[in-house]
This record gives sequence, C-alpha cells and structure tokens, in this order.
Amino acid sequence: MKILQSKITNVTVFTDRAQIFRVAKLNLAAGEHILRFENLPESLEQKSIQVNGRGNITLKSIKFKDVFFEANTQPGKELLTQKKNEIQLIINQISDEIENTKKEKIFIENIAAKAVHTNEKSNPELNPENWIKMAQFYRSQLGSLSQEIREKEQAYKQQQAKLKKINQEIEQIGDISAQPKSVIDITLSASENQEVLLYLSYIVYNVSWSPVYNVRVSSEPQKLQLEYNAKIWQSSGEDWADITVKLSTAQVQVAGHLPEITPWFVNVYQPIQKPQKREFKKKSKERAKSASFDEFEEEYPAVTDLQKPLLVKPKAKVAQKATSTIFEAEGHYTIMSDNLDYSVSLLLEEFNAEFLHFAAPKLSPAVYLTAKIKNTSNFPLLAGAMNVFFDGGFVAESYMNHVLPNDEFEISLGADESVKAVHKLMKRYDKHEGIFTKMNIVVFEYQTKIKNSKNSEIQLTFKDNIPVSGNDKIKVELLSPKYKENTDVLQIDKQGVITQVVILKPQEEKTFDLKFEVEFQRDITVTGL
Repeated sequence: MKILQSKITNVTVFTDRAQIFRVAKLNLAAGEHILRFENLPESLEQKSIQVNGRGNITLKSIKFKDVFFEANTQPGKELLTQKKNEIQLIINQISDEIENTKKEKIFIENIAAKAVHTNEKSNPELNPENWIKMAQFYRSQLGSLSQEIREKEQAYKQQQAKLKKINQEIEQIGDISAQPKSVIDITLSASENQEVLLYLSYIVYNVSWSPVYNVRVSSEPQKLQLEYNAKIWQSSGEDWADITVKLSTAQVQVAGHLPEITPWFVNVYQPIQKPQKREFKKKSKERAKSASFDEFEEEYPAVTDLQKPLLVKPKAKVAQKATSTIFEAEGHYTIMSDNLDYSVSLLLEEFNAEFLHFAAPKLSPAVYLTAKIKNTSNFPLLAGAMNVFFDGGFVAESYMNHVLPNDEFEISLGADESVKAVHKLMKRYDKHEGIFTKMNIVVFEYQTKIKNSKNSEIQLTFKDNIPVSGNDKIKVELLSPKYKENTDVLQIDKQGVITQVVILKPQEEKTFDLKFEVEFQRDITVTGL
C-alpha cells in the first residue's frame, strides 16, 4: 500500500457544508496498486466521495473507513502546543529567579540582624561611621533586590496572561488526538509506467459562510463604495491551506420523494445574528441518504500555480444557476479548522448615490439621511450584516437585504444635523356654527418649519397625520394642505398619514401648515383628541 501525498486545491462552501477537492501527483509502475488518501476529517460524508484521474489507469475499487491516530495531526494545534511549552519554560525560569532573589534578600537581612546582635554584645560603643556604612549597604542591597523581585513578578504575570490566551485557543480547537480520522483506499491498475494525477472530492460538515458588507459613503461627490466580503468559519477537522474558494448559496437538501404540503405561516422577519461562538450540530453519516449533489459537482481541478497574487481590487466571478448563486473568489486563502472568522474578498465596487432626507417632525426634529443606490454590478447582494461609514465616520451596524442586479436599495446614514424640522401646535379651538346646532367642531392648526443649513439642495420627504374616525358620528375634514387626490408631492393613506415631498435650496427655510377639524354630536364623548 502506498500513502498518497495529496493537497487541497479548492473548496466550494455551502451554507452548512463544503465540497473539498484534493489532488495527488505520483509515478506508477505498470500493474495493480493500492493507494491511500489518509488523515481525512471524521466529518467526511462517505456517500459524497468521488475519485477520478488522468493517465492510462483503471479504477477498480474505493474503500472508506475510520481509523484512530495517536498523535494530534492538526498543525494549528501543534504550533500552539509548542508555543505553550516555550512560555511555560519561561514562566518556570522567572519563578526560580523570583525564589532565588527572595532567598538572597532574606540572607542579607539575616547578616544585618546578626551583625547588629554581635556588635551590641561585643562593643556597644561601635563607631557611628561603621553603623552608617552598614545601614547604607543594607538599604542599597534590599532596595535593589526588592526592585528586582517586582520586575520579575510583573514579567511572570505577563507570561501567565500569554499562557492563558494560548490555552483558550487550544481549547477552542479541541482535542483531536482521541477522535477518529478517515482514510480512503483505492485500487487501480496502470497499463504502463507513467505519471498520473488522482483527484478526490468529498463533502464535510461543520462549515458555513455569510456575507458581510463595509459601505463607505461620501457626500462630495455623492458616491458609495461597497466592500463585499464573505466570512467563512469551519471546524471540519482539517485545515485548508492556500486554496481557491467558491461560495454557493445553494441549500443542499434535495429530497428523493415528493414532499408533503405543510401549513403556510407568515410572520415578521427577524434577521438571525451570527453568534460569536459557533456550535455545529454533529450529524450522522446516514443523514444524506436522499440528498443529491449532482447540481453541485465541479470539474476536477488541474494542478495550478498556487502562488497567484491577490488583486489590489479583488472581484470574484459570479455564476447564476437556476436556484442558486456561486461566487468564485479571486486569489488564494488559508482557512484553519478553528471555528474563527476568515474573510474572503468578493467585490469592491463604486456606485453613484442619490441622497434623500426623511423626517417625522411630529415625533422628532431629527432629519434622517438615506442613500439610494442602484446595483449596477452583475453581483446579487445577499442578505447579511453591514457596517456603514459616512464621510469617514462610522455611522452604524445595519443589515443588507437581498438585492438583485439592477435593483435599487437604500442605506440609512443616520441623522443629518444640518437639516432640522420643528413641529408645533399653533391653535386648538371650538368652532360654533350657531346657537341651536347639535354639533361640536374642534379645529386644530399645526405648523412645521424645515430649515436646510447645507450648501447644497436637498429633497426631503416628511410625514404627519390627522385623526381617523372610528365612528359614523365623528367626521374629520382636512382644511390645509388642499388635497384632491394623491400626487408625487402629496399623498394621504387610509390611516390618515400625510406624506409630503419638498425641495429645499441651500440655506432655505420653508413653513408647512396642517389644519383640520373634527365634528361630532354634543351628546357624545370623543376619545383620542
């Protein structure tokens, strides 16, 4: 049996698993051979194994089994363990030095005590100069030794902190030594002496990815720079070193029978925040009996130059399939099996932005700025976390909804301090139509002042509302602004919400009146006014 030296060349990451591609290059003599791919992760899905090759060879059989390794075969943990031992050695050395220095200090104190005791008995009238010299020596030695102890104790604490951090990292990786690894034995025959390439692909679990965006908006000029990244984390049991990465949105859950219709529920969508510490559910190797991976099969990779440099402005390739999207990231990446975040660059693109202002003066004088953007790239923007920066300053953590190419989307940039909207009740009074009328009429007059202190023109949409009658005995009539039907600049919905769109020039202030009356019979009590 020959152990193959294989290397992971590329990985396709799905939302809950990954497809791994390995390649091995070797020389074979004519005849039959048993070859082994070893040290494969225990999470490997047996039913997903595929083997192929280049050369005049015939594949006869593929055998899969789990074996146990005594040694920890995870390079990341081995390096951390080595570093831990080095720090522990330093800690032991410092501890010995502290102990020796303390003993030296005690020795000096004992000499001083003995000298004083002896001199008191032998010569009570000891020369004062000798006492002064002895005191100076005693003070100098003790001060120096005390300072040395403090410095060593500080160094001891620093090394202990380093040791604690490394122990946490080792604990996060986990104990691999007691866990099984997988091996794949293949039997093939070669018709002649030759160099062959063997390709192996398989599915592993405990892997996932999510999109993350950094959005940088500038007001002069009105541009938006979108940095589109993917965060990948995995604890599959094997490290992926210097690989190419594809990211797929496909949900690999294709059942082999007609599914049953279940109740259709609707609710308010709440984005799920990715937890800091991820715990993957362990899945049985029998869980994919009905799964089909045909849609996700890749061409086996050729041996390529794995030192290809990253582009200064990376841009992934994107392929839109019937039910999913696949991103092929530019460059090569190393992603360890440590359950930590690894960033993969997908896109760095600049878009034109249209700035729009929104306000609800009745609730707040703040005016909020929004950037309206059209996705002119060929990339679908998947739903994910978003960090927003405006004119170099961090604005907020937000969330990007799913945006298709050529679709428009909006990003909130927070309150714009240079625009204010003040809402004020001017009058409220009873209107009497006659002495004998049986009706009460209450009139409300509000005023909204909006000031644009910017040096540029803005478009502002602001909302207010009037009461909505819940009874035929109560009538509400809008007096101002004048309204006949909904237009682009004035709209009123069935809930009484009034939406107005205005243009304000630089340093311009405008006033908007809202006047309405509520009419009801005198013998009833009206609530809500």
